[in-house]
Amino acid sequence: MTLDEMKILIIEDSLDDVELYTRTLSKIVEARITTCSTPKEALDVIKNQPLDLILLDYNLPQMSGLDLLHELKKETVSLPCPVIALTGQGNENVAVSFMKLGVSDYLPKSKVSAETLSIAIYRAMDRFNIKKMEKEKQVERIRFAHTVAHDLKAPLGRISSYVRLLSKKVPDEANHYLQNIKDDASYMTSFLSNLLFYAEMGRSSLAKDQVDLQYAVERALNNLEIEIKARQAEIRLAQLPFIEGDLISLTQLFQNLVANSLKYCEKTPLIEIDALVEHDRLIISVKDNGIGIDKKASKKAFEPFSRLDTKLNVEGIGLGLALCKTIAKQHHARIEIEPNTPSGTTVLISFPFKRKKGHLSALDEHAAKSGGAFNA
Repeated sequence: MTLDEMKILIIEDSLDDVELYTRTLSKIVEARITTCSTPKEALDVIKNQPLDLILLDYNLPQMSGLDLLHELKKETVSLPCPVIALTGQGNENVAVSFMKLGVSDYLPKSKVSAETLSIAIYRAMDRFNIKKMEKEKQVERIRFAHTVAHDLKAPLGRISSYVRLLSKKVPDEANHYLQNIKDDASYMTSFLSNLLFYAEMGRSSLAKDQVDLQYAVERALNNLEIEIKARQAEIRLAQLPFIEGDLISLTQLFQNLVANSLKYCEKTPLIEIDALVEHDRLIISVKDNGIGIDKKASKKAFEPFSRLDTKLNVEGIGLGLALCKTIAKQHHARIEIEPNTPSGTTVLISFPFKRKKGHLSALDEHAAKSGGAFNA
């Protein structure tokens, strides 16, 4: 795409600034420019018109530019085109917040000129296109993983069936080898089921409804009942509210986190699941007393097939936390691991959250006692 083919949206409530941007853009491109002064008007344009670039002001009436991006990302996982954030504040924290939401570049209004805006546009387009290509490659990898997992499940099922039949007809001393085959087939079936679930999560969007997180966690704990009893683990579960989401995938998220806490613990596991509200975010913490994870390893922990290098002989394929990250992303949530502490590992999941009257009295009381929310 050349710059003179661009369709540009300017979201700005100051007429003087709109005139400045339009005049500056006219020196760089010959493009169709649309202007919006309110977030509502801008959201309508973004949803209904193809765009090549958005210039977004930070200070808007009714909501900030950051809030507008949050609203937009509730309906779509990624932004539809490159976005350049413009603000008169020149605040580094604001710039970081914009970049975390997928903004391609950031420019203080005081530095807007034909040269700086031209550089910002090219840089924003390059960054956006690189991300787009990476996403397309990821989609291809997920499609391939889905095909492989689906095609291999049937023959593995037949292998398990043949082993069961053979075990009735061979001498007892041969059953040891058949059991090894059965165990390996069972492991591969579990691997492919996880791979298929991961691929499906990456391919489709979720049908969301009001989900009782308390029920989702209790379902996860029920699914792990045998493992919890075998380890004599203690589970402490705080009161959790309703959020908008998908029950099945949220259950899987907490099941994976608790399963990790059980596996990576040398002593009797203690797992605490807590919740606090910070502004418009619900912060869920899953804390354990396990072996912990250092800062370097925590950065790679959410990558597919990443395994924690420990002295513990832990079986697994390294998809559990990768799946958690995918589920969190589809709920517009952030998930991270706190740096290693002597008391184990804490995983934080930060969900977008709208407070409802009377909905969080117990959480608010807990927050008051504990002195605030988690840092996430």
